Amino acid sequence: MNASRKKRLAVGVVVNYYPKQMAAAVKLLEEGIQIGDEIIIEGSTTYLKQQVKSLKKQGKDLTMAEKGVEVGLAVEGIVRRNDRIFIIKLN
Repeated sequence: MNASRKKRLAVGVVVNYYPKQMAAAVKLLEEGIQIGDEIIIEGSTTYLKQQVKSLKKQGKDLTMAEKGVEVGLAVEGIVRRNDRIFIIKLN
């Protein structure tokens, strides 16, 4: 049996992308997120795998953000509105 020990957990969706800042506004709909989480941002033409290195809300740095809030997330590539965000968790 070759079962992966990792699973994807839906977190939220990209609301907007800011190319000059290399950041995305993200609405956390299903789960919270924190610095150090490994995430995948995926859409019809997007696939980006990275670690969460920076979270901001109203200009203030955060170490974690709870479900239901909108935060700024530093991204390492181009993302698009409505791209889905997943956390990679070990089983």
